[in-house]
Amino acid sequence: MQLLNALSLLKTGMKQPYNQPASEKACRAEKNEKSVKPVSLPDQPAESVALWTSLNFWTAFMPVLDASWTRFCGLLDDYSKGSDEKLNSEEEQVARAYHLLPTKDNVRRFLQAAKGYQEGRALGPGTPDDAVVKDLQRGLGEMGFPVEVNGEYDEKTMQAVRAFKHSECLHEGYQVEDGHWAVNEYATPETIQVMKRQLDDRHQVRRLP
Repeated sequence: MQLLNALSLLKTGMKQPYNQPASEKACRAEKNEKSVKPVSLPDQPAESVALWTSLNFWTAFMPVLDASWTRFCGLLDDYSKGSDEKLNSEEEQVARAYHLLPTKDNVRRFLQAAKGYQEGRALGPGTPDDAVVKDLQRGLGEMGFPVEVNGEYDEKTMQAVRAFKHSECLHEGYQVEDGHWAVNEYATPETIQVMKRQLDDRHQVRRLP
């Protein structure tokens, strides 16, 4: 039970439903077939662009790890073996609880991702810096997602992050039980960089004569 107890230290985000895209190739093919609807930008976007440029998302906050999480991190060393090996009882419990593809390698990759979220390497439920969350929400709003800029990583923000990642064929490094790549509500540095590039491109287009 140590693994499940340690995972419970995460906020509720890891237990939210996953979007399940097809393969990355199929995802990009589907995206290319769809026309992209322009999103109108606010009259004065410069402030939010400056905020996005100055943010350092993956070092802005670091939650304090308690003894249970430290024990969990030590257990990760036991899950670096091949994916063809049989899951032990704790790994099976994790796979069932989080609807994961039940292979040793996949559970290990999920646990590594969870460790990164706990260490504050991504924005997500429980992010303590509301200013950083507000900047994320402003960016999502400019991209056309209906979120309120309130500094809370609420359900609408989680839905918007999942929808943005799905639209850009971004996914996690682990798979859900049906074999599709997981798409969750954590805004990783990769997610932020893709969003920032798109915002920069939109503002550059706006400035063209």
